[in-house]
Amino acid sequence: MVEYYNENNKNKKFRIELLEQEEKLMDMEEAFEKIKSYGEEVVKILKNRKLDIENNKGKYDNIKENTEHFMEIFDKEILTIESKIKSLYDNTVNICLTGAYSSGKSLLINAILGKNILPVSINSETNKMFEISSPKVNERISIDFKISDENSRISWFEEEKKFKFEEGPSENEIRKLIQNKLNKIDKIEQINEILSCLNNEEDISASIDFFIKIKFPVPIDNERIQYKIYDTPGTDSNVDKHKEVLKEALKEQTHSILMFVLTPDKKEGKANNDILKFIKNAEKENKSSIDLGRSIFIMNKIDTVNSDKDKEELKKSKIEEKEEEKENSAISISLEDKKLFFTSASFCYATRIIKNSKEEIYEDIKKNYQVAKFRTLNLKEKYYKLNHIANSEYLTNKMINKCDNEFEKSKDEIRKIEIASGVYALEEEIKSYGEKYSSSVKTFAIIDTIDKTLNTLSNEINLLMKENTKGIEEIDKEINELKKEFENILKKKSEEYIEKIRNENNNKELAKKLFLDEDSIHEKLIEPGKKEIDKVLSGFRNA
Repeated sequence: MVEYYNENNKNKKFRIELLEQEEKLMDMEEAFEKIKSYGEEVVKILKNRKLDIENNKGKYDNIKENTEHFMEIFDKEILTIESKIKSLYDNTVNICLTGAYSSGKSLLINAILGKNILPVSINSETNKMFEISSPKVNERISIDFKISDENSRISWFEEEKKFKFEEGPSENEIRKLIQNKLNKIDKIEQINEILSCLNNEEDISASIDFFIKIKFPVPIDNERIQYKIYDTPGTDSNVDKHKEVLKEALKEQTHSILMFVLTPDKKEGKANNDILKFIKNAEKENKSSIDLGRSIFIMNKIDTVNSDKDKEELKKSKIEEKEEEKENSAISISLEDKKLFFTSASFCYATRIIKNSKEEIYEDIKKNYQVAKFRTLNLKEKYYKLNHIANSEYLTNKMINKCDNEFEKSKDEIRKIEIASGVYALEEEIKSYGEKYSSSVKTFAIIDTIDKTLNTLSNEINLLMKENTKGIEEIDKEINELKKEFENILKKKSEEYIEKIRNENNNKELAKKLFLDEDSIHEKLIEPGKKEIDKVLSGFRNA
């Protein structure tokens, strides 16, 4: 039994009985096999129908000239379903971070990674999309990108303590500029400097494709699930190119978890509203499968809010346009019934840099850590206590209790600050999603793809029927014109003969005996001739 509540009416509590405990899902292995079998059966049916069309293609040529096009549709849909079936065996979960610039997306990712990897700035720094995933066994830490559409790769060579080009244009001015940067780097932690130059140095960035892939260890990975983390440009950038990059980034997401990063001072505004509209429109156009209902909303920089009352108000806030910017199509998203996590990425980042770094720590990191330490140990601030999991009191309390237990059992002050920062709770939710829901999302992807395939084929068939109906009407018209022409010829020749008989009176009796008189010609020639014409032309119509 699980108790739920709705903040809008706290007096209305209701209980819902689950078949199993709340945290347990159905046997995903069984669902896995059933959906896989379903997908394979649909593929088999599509292939058989395609073969039928191919074997009987000649029969359709007289009314449909583009049968080949229809078979191409079959091929495309079959490949799509087969790729989704193969994806069931892929244990990668995509996580896409989006939000206004300076909301701390890149810093939050750095906190999760425990390293200074992505460029961070108070300006709209990110004009590329970064994809971060762990290198596979025997793979090097690397950066994959394109220089003027040519594939390039920079990798870390541990034995030489340097980054080097493994792939890229041999003679290129941009490569030379990047190489000059590499020549000054001798620590793996300086990967941040390489990404900064690819991302934001004007003489280099303009020639670099928007999509940059980074292979670097992701600490939240485990044996069963690996994560790909996507960092995107700020939603409120005034640069058109940034907006296009962001849209392209979200189009790349297929059945992913969206992490919408907010800050107390940027929870409203046209930028956030625009991205929500884009996501909803993309779903309608089948370009994206991002579901806001299972997305995670993150109120970052909560350490900038001192009043407990203000913190509580943030739990009930909305993502919407500012009053003076509102449009008729404005979308308002209430955070009250969403998965909402409160974090201080800067506190967590400082803590993990101090814990993980073997090098000298910068003074600003040390200072930030001291502030985090005071807030946590002296003021007893624990930001995870503000979290709520939609309207579920049970799941909210379960998550908070887990963090409390972890906090209390830890004797390490660094660990305590990590937990109090709220990032630990967020990471646990991400891992829970990966463990419990990735398979179910991928099985849904197959069902969703098959549904879209059926819609596509249905639309193509309707179009084909309309075209065929038009073709049949044209053939009927041609047949009727041919029939009319044949009948006219028959009538003309018959009338010429009858007229000849009328003019030759001495032949009337002989013509009657030979059934060549006017009545006999109508009965024996003209009427049967019309029927034969109908019969022959009907054969053409039904072919």
